Amino acid sequence: MLTVGPAERSSQRLLGALELLEKRIYQLEHTPTPPLHESASPRQAAATPASPNGGPPRTATLDTAAAPEAVRIAMLLGKGQSLLNLEQADEALSCFDQALTLEPNHAEALVKKGAALERLRKPDEAIACYDQAIAADGSMTLAYLYKGGLFNRMERFG
Repeated sequence: MLTVGPAERSSQRLLGALELLEKRIYQLEHTPTPPLHESASPRQAAATPASPNGGPPRTATLDTAAAPEAVRIAMLLGKGQSLLNLEQADEALSCFDQALTLEPNHAEALVKKGAALERLRKPDEAIACYDQAIAADGSMTLAYLYKGGLFNRMERFG
C-alpha cells in the first residue's frame, strides 16, 4: 500500500480544484447571454449579439479564413483534455502539439501541454510551457497557478 504525504494530497486537491475552476470559467466564457434591449423585440435581441462590454449591439462578423483553424484548435484542445482526464497523457500531448502547430503561441494549448508534461513527469519541460504561455498571454492566470503548484510540489519555494 502506497501512502501519500500531506503535501501531495494538498497538491492533488489544488489541481482538482483548478481543473473544476477552469471548466467553470470555460463554461461561463462560452455561454452566450445577450441582454434584451427595451427597444428591441425578443426576436431582434436574440438575432443581434451584444458587445462584450454590455454596450450597444454589434454586428456579427466571421473571419472565414481563421474560423476553420480556430475550430480545429478548439477540437484538439477538447480531445486532449478528455485524454488527459482519462490518464492518457501521451495521447493528450500529441493533441496539444497539433494545436500548437496551428498556433504556436496559443496560451491555453501551452498550459494544457504543460499539464500533460507534468503527468509524464517532465517538470522542466512543463515549466517551459507555462513560461511560454505567460509570455504569450500575461493574463493567463491558470499558467501562473499551474507553474506555482509545480514549484510547490518540487519544493522550489524560492
